[in-house]
Amino acid sequence: MALDANQMAEIAAYDEEKRLNYSVKTMVQERQIWILTDEHGCVMLNTEDEDCVPV
Repeated sequence: MALDANQMAEIAAYDEEKRLNYSVKTMVQERQIWILTDEHGCVMLNTEDEDCVPV
């Protein structure tokens, strides 16, 4: 699913909840999830309380 510049600008203007809903809906429709990787594997984000994988 390719987005043009206008669609990307529209999505960027969404609030957090609307962006999350759009993301989940698109992942289900496309049956794909992309993650960030580097030479060591999956890129992780860490805080004192939790670790997460950016999608």
